[in-house]
This record gives sequence, structure tokens and C-alpha cells, in this order.
Amino acid sequence: MGKKTNKWLGLILGSIAVVIVTAGILGGLAYYKYLQIQEAAKQGPPPELPTPVGIQAVDSIVYRAQTTAVGTVLAPRSITLSNEIPGTVNQVLFEPGAIVEKGQTLLTLDTSVEKAQLEAAEARVQFTESTLKRTRQMAATKAVTETELEETESQWKQAEAQASELRAVIARKTITAPFRARSGLADTHAGQYLPAGTMITTLQSVDEYLYVDFMIPQTIVRWLEIGQPIGLVVGDNQYSAQVEALDAQANRSTRNVRVRARWTDPPKTAVPGDSVQVVVTYGPEITFPAVPAESVRYSPQGTFVFIAGKDQQGHLRAMQTPVAVGASLGKRIGMASGVKPGEDVVVEGSFKIRDGALIAPAEIEK
Repeated sequence: MGKKTNKWLGLILGSIAVVIVTAGILGGLAYYKYLQIQEAAKQGPPPELPTPVGIQAVDSIVYRAQTTAVGTVLAPRSITLSNEIPGTVNQVLFEPGAIVEKGQTLLTLDTSVEKAQLEAAEARVQFTESTLKRTRQMAATKAVTETELEETESQWKQAEAQASELRAVIARKTITAPFRARSGLADTHAGQYLPAGTMITTLQSVDEYLYVDFMIPQTIVRWLEIGQPIGLVVGDNQYSAQVEALDAQANRSTRNVRVRARWTDPPKTAVPGDSVQVVVTYGPEITFPAVPAESVRYSPQGTFVFIAGKDQQGHLRAMQTPVAVGASLGKRIGMASGVKPGEDVVVEGSFKIRDGALIAPAEIEK
């Protein structure tokens, strides 16, 4: 019994000794670390390292207000071709979609009845004309009265008028192109009866220019002048046009005014009815201090840029400055307030700095 008690007592004392030694070691390490911290505190904070950023001077842009609209391409002359009088189609002398020349016969209606009537009318004209000559000769010798002479003249004039009327009917049954144009689609065939006013085809004049009609607000119209250039955007291509005319009144519903522009260099692919984007520049020129678009930062607190300036010790630091955007022109943004020409702004690397951060100029990537 005594031996077992001594054994357990020895184990307990050994464990206590291990704990004491371990505690001493840990305490020594903690004290050593404490001394290191105190020594580091005496040395002060590490030196601040500057952040390399791209810096660029504020310049200026000259800006004019712009508005865009959707324009419709028009041919200078455009008509819907139809027959004035009814008749049966005799010949169709044009191909749909082809170019037709001025005066070219496009379609004829059957005129066989009118031509027969014209022959009879012309024969009557010849007969009444010869009768009139004889009557005039007799009237010179007082062989006939003035009344008979006037009656003969009246018969001759009636015959002439009837023949002229038939010639006009025949001419109206021959439909010709009034100007050089491109014909539209047609569904008219020989032998087809056409009531008066039937649409035959459309004609869009072929000229070196086209018109573009578009609508703009009446508040902008006062800035437009005849001959003023405007921009046209078709896909990725840009063209120029000139204001040709302004409508005399605004639309009562939209309060917009129709404007017509002359497009002098249209591509061959442009056809009447196409839509184009119209860009209209208007108003006075305004000069804004300008910064690159990538230098402008946006946050819930507002829009700002970092201006590079020196502190009291002469170190270059980033100063967060609120700005108000005035206009955008390509990759440059004009500022209504906040910056001035000649100041330096942080362009590249503004996302990795804060207000008051130490910075160093770095080369800007092109």
C-alpha cells in the first residue's frame, strides 16, 4: 500500500513540474515578444510608399449640343403611275425594277376603236374643210349668205374638235415616263382590263442626290438654317447632308417640325424608304475643361476625380475632388465644375488609391 502511494505521488509531482516548466517557457516567450513590440513602437510607422499612377493635364473641348432623329430616305421625284381612263392593256413595255428614260413608253391600252373613230373624224374634217373653202369663195361673190358661211365654219370647227379629242384619248392611253426613274414592282399584263385610276407601278427618280426627311422638336428648329450641315449614320458609315427646307408648321400632336435635308453623296445601296440616323448639331459653342473618361469615378456619394497636387512637405498626393459633368465628346468628358485647365488629374490607376494617397507619376499606356 505504501509503495503504490509513493508511486502516484511521484507521478503527480512530475506532472506539476512539467506544467511549471512549460508555463515558464511561455511566459519567457511572451515577455520577449512584448520587448520586441515596445522596441518597434519606439521606431514609429514604416515609411509610406507612393502608388504609381498615370497623370494627365486638364485641357479644353469646344462643345455644341446634339440631338438625333430617325430619317426617311426619299427620291427627289416620286409618283404612283396609274391610267386616267379605263381600257384593256395592249402592251407592257418596261421591266419591274429597271431604269426607264424620260418619255419612254411604259404601257399602252387598246385604242383600236378610237383609231377607227379618228379616221372617220379626220375624213369629216377634210370634207368640211373643202366645203368651207367653196363656201368662202361663194361668199366673196355674194352667192351665199353670211349665216351659211358661219354654219359651214362651225361644222368644220366641230369636226376638228372631235378629231383632236380622239387624238387626246389615244395619247392618254399611251403611258410614258415623265422623268428618268427606277420603276417599282408591277403586276399588269397584256389583255388585262384596267379601270380608271388603277395603280400600274411606282417611279422613283434617279438623281445624283436624295432627300432625307426627319422630325425634330420645335425648340431646336430655331437654331437650324438652310444649308446647315447635318450628319447621317448608316450602319458603321457616316455621311454629311445639308438642310434643304423646314416645314411651315409643327405637328399638333407631337410639336415636332419636319425637316428635309439634301444628301449629295448617297451610297448606291441607299434607296427611297430606307431609314437613317440623323445627327443634328445646334446651339452656341460652349468651352468646357476636359478630362479623359477613365479618370472620372462614380460612387453613391457623387462623381469625382483625383487631382494630383503637392502637400506642405512637397509630396505629390491624390486629392479627391467632386465634379459636375457638362458634356461628353468621344473619350473626353467636359466638366461644368470641379476642375480647371492646367490642373493634373489621375487617369490610370485611380481605382487603387484613396483621398490623400501618396502617388508617383507613371507612363500612361497609349
